[in-house]
Amino acid sequence: MKRPDPRQRSLHLQINLRPPTEAELRAAYDACVFDKQRLPFEAALEHRSISLALKNFAQAAQLRRRTS
Repeated sequence: MKRPDPRQRSLHLQINLRPPTEAELRAAYDACVFDKQRLPFEAALEHRSISLALKNFAQAAQLRRRTS
């Protein structure tokens, strides 16, 4: 495994994002879930890992909108 270069440093940027709206979560659901009959939107939000993935996708979309 390659050792990290001691001259390189990571900058920790604090970005305050608002919680995603239901419309943003639904857009993330539409983009991420392919079999919508087997996993309806409400059921997707009840699964912890899936709802976290949808939240992260929606927040990434917020960041893309901010930087573009």
